[in-house]
Amino acid sequence: MKKALAVFIGGALGGISRYAIDLWLHDSTSLLGTLAVNLVGCFLLTYLTYGLAQRLDLSDWVSLMLGTGFVGAFTTFSTFVLNLVQQVSPYALVIFALNLVGGSLFTFAAFHLANRRRV
Repeated sequence: MKKALAVFIGGALGGISRYAIDLWLHDSTSLLGTLAVNLVGCFLLTYLTYGLAQRLDLSDWVSLMLGTGFVGAFTTFSTFVLNLVQQVSPYALVIFALNLVGGSLFTFAAFHLANRRRV
């Protein structure tokens, strides 16, 4: 039950944070907001998994709250795809490419940063 509650709390905080990013960016199409949270989420989840969780020896429930809960609710693949379907345009295709390439780069950077800091 503790783990389920941790995911619930992390998910609530991640979802609220996700909504706040859209409000902060004043993004009516949500393409920029989705891009921002997906890139940050790629970095956070990778750094959490390969850096913080190992270095700080986080308990399972804390890792679930931060990874599955917070980052899972914060990032949004379904919104990403819905935005692309609704906004079929050259701009949407650029955002699509930025999500894929940028997400890979952010994941790569977080992985190497986490491994570098462990030494």
